[in-house]
Amino acid sequence: VTTENPVAYYTVNGTIVYDNISASPLSNVTVTLTPVNSGNSFTSTTDVNGNFIFNNILPGTYNLTATSSAPFPTNYINATDALLVARYFAGLQLLNPLRLAAANVDNLGGVNATDALVIIRRFANLISTFTKPDWTFETKQISVTNSNLTSQSLKGIATGDVDGSVVIN
Repeated sequence: VTTENPVAYYTVNGTIVYDNISASPLSNVTVTLTPVNSGNSFTSTTDVNGNFIFNNILPGTYNLTATSSAPFPTNYINATDALLVARYFAGLQLLNPLRLAAANVDNLGGVNATDALVIIRRFANLISTFTKPDWTFETKQISVTNSNLTSQSLKGIATGDVDGSVVIN
């Protein structure tokens, strides 16, 4: 007599929020769960409360990523964003990893005075876009083992909003 072990499936869920003081939920964000080694990716879209869910997930290690095609927040960048970038470049300011990624508006891999200048140019309406996509999100590697994973939060921020001053309605 042989008995097979049943295949166990799990649920992964969480929330996508804006990296501001109120942690505003971000809706209509595409969240992707991708196996590290091989296999199919899964996608979910956040609801009005920023919640996402993946059902029927096999045990394994996954990358959790997010993207958005939402319109850019109107009048979200300001001179303070450029100042923070310049201060960071001069070694006078620390930025958390997400805001550092959002500061790299030219998408050239490092944050420098050029990024501060480009932010000022957009603030002054001399340019209408950045080279980098409009939204920047954290990524996370998660391991699904023998239980559901809940509260897998990720933060997102509009590219260039280094001070996190945008208020999402």
